[in-house]
Amino acid sequence: MLLLGMADDRYELKPVWKFGGQIFIVWLMWRAGVRINSLPFSAGTAQLSDMASLSLTMLWILGMTNGVNFIDGVDGLAAGVCAIASGCLCVIEVMKGATWAAAASAAICGACLAFLRFNFHPAKIFLGDTGAMLLGFWLGFIAVAAAAKTAAATTLALPMLVLGVPVFDALWAIARRTLAGQPMWRADRGHLHHRLLARGFSPQKTVAVIYAIAGILGAAAIFLARR
Repeated sequence: MLLLGMADDRYELKPVWKFGGQIFIVWLMWRAGVRINSLPFSAGTAQLSDMASLSLTMLWILGMTNGVNFIDGVDGLAAGVCAIASGCLCVIEVMKGATWAAAASAAICGACLAFLRFNFHPAKIFLGDTGAMLLGFWLGFIAVAAAAKTAAATTLALPMLVLGVPVFDALWAIARRTLAGQPMWRADRGHLHHRLLARGFSPQKTVAVIYAIAGILGAAAIFLARR
């Protein structure tokens, strides 16, 4: 995903090549065994067929990869939200005993916090597609890998709550563009941060509001993980 993002930043890949590359990378990941294998129901846990497993794994990873990229529209926003999400995910994985997932989440959190020193408004450096796609991919990857290897993580419900900001923004963008008859890859100004800016919020206040939302969602996920 790193090389794909670098190629896109350098050469501005056509959407079909960019999305096709993402699909191929996630397929390789799925073939390697990092996949969503089951879903819980009231009567127990249902094992998924290979096609259903691939489809759900694709939906989750591609959604996270592009969801973080979607919110990278204000200085400090994407890196800060990912810092909050990965920090909360680290706490949850520690509680579940998934040491490797907790360590990986902590590493992402630390990297994002260090990056934020130079990324707050007015930013001196930017994530670009290279950074945003990589962060989204790794957060999605950790959640899926932990769910596959940890008995307590039979669903992605808690990671989905932790990563609620990019998840919601991605789903809203898909619905909005579908209803408008626009291609999924066509940029618009309907994202949450755009709406806050349009209401007169400064970049700093916009980031603070979305940080607060991400923090509340992360705290709720940690609370639910303790039950």
